[in-house]
Amino acid sequence: MTDFDSEPPSRSKTESRSALTRGQEMMGGDMPLVSVGMFLYNEDRFVAESLECLLRQDYPNIEILVSDNCSTDQTSTICREYANQDRRIAYERLERNIGAAANSVRVLERAKGEYFMWASGHDLWSPGFVTACVTELEQRPDATLAYGPTKWIDVRGLGQDRESGWYDTRGMKPVIR
Repeated sequence: MTDFDSEPPSRSKTESRSALTRGQEMMGGDMPLVSVGMFLYNEDRFVAESLECLLRQDYPNIEILVSDNCSTDQTSTICREYANQDRRIAYERLERNIGAAANSVRVLERAKGEYFMWASGHDLWSPGFVTACVTELEQRPDATLAYGPTKWIDVRGLGQDRESGWYDTRGMKPVIR
């Protein structure tokens, strides 16, 4: 287990190249670090599955920063187990609840990656999600954001007839985006 003050896991060029996946060949051998920030409060019901999805990402150069906002359930126990098993996860438990907004900023400020993504304790990501986002951003230097459509599920993991879609913000003023 690592904490936020330690260095992110580093990979040699050999390790990164041996983990090539679709889209990564286009980006070359040096993979930019992607930081994923999880700000949590009482997410024990789904956090293990969310962490599993992050660990199954096919993108090889990733750090996962987990900040537990003084949860009162088993979130801490679950996250510590995962952090002890995988050096890509840096976990900290706050002594007091600082609120969701401040906790989300906390993980962002501690990120060391060239790219940053937020994840919640109930998100389920497709294995190629990070790769797809990084590929798009690397191919479009003028882009500031990459994201895919969202599929909504219920507490049993069953799909809902609701999708978030996406919005084309090109040409809009930053304050409107």
